[in-house]
Amino acid sequence: RLVDTTDGIAKGGERLAIEIMEWMEEQIKIIQEEEKSEEQSNTVMTLSFIGNSLGGLYSRYALTELDSIITKENNKKKKVHPLIF
Repeated sequence: RLVDTTDGIAKGGERLAIEIMEWMEEQIKIIQEEEKSEEQSNTVMTLSFIGNSLGGLYSRYALTELDSIITKENNKKKKVHPLIF
């Protein structure tokens, strides 16, 4: 799928955040199906982002968007813990 990259960092970061959320939702479904027999899941999902130049800017913007989306969906309970190093 071709995407216009000349529309700015905000739009590119939003597209990346949407793509990451879709991937996370797919992974969560897979994990839930595998753990049906367990009463409570303690699964931790980690994601690492490495970006250079424009990719780094997109990544940073997308992480901000993801934090906002996930916090909103979970009624302001922090389920995402950013680790920056």
